[in-house]
Amino acid sequence: MSREEILLLIDAAIDEINAQTSSQRRVAKSEGTVIVGAGSSLDSLGIINLLASLEAKVAGATGRTVNLLNDDVLNDPTGPLHTVASIAEYVLQQIQAETTLADTSRRSEA
Repeated sequence: MSREEILLLIDAAIDEINAQTSSQRRVAKSEGTVIVGAGSSLDSLGIINLLASLEAKVAGATGRTVNLLNDDVLNDPTGPLHTVASIAEYVLQQIQAETTLADTSRRSEA
């Protein structure tokens, strides 16, 4: 899965959140949009809903599990969940790590 495909999944998750949110609290679909930390338009429940939606979308598109609802990264206001761009990179890293692990496992079984 490419970074651009991940950004499309993030946009779809944002659309779901925006459909449930007042116009004043809508999330912009931009790589620089802050999701976690100062400047976010989402409350804690909105953040959890967005990330859970994205986890499901990634699993549906790739068959791979990503873990975004992790206390360590959720509580880091400048961490990998800070902006749309950093979330895309974090998801891509998780997918690549899982792919590498699966490939290594298959080779050791052969």
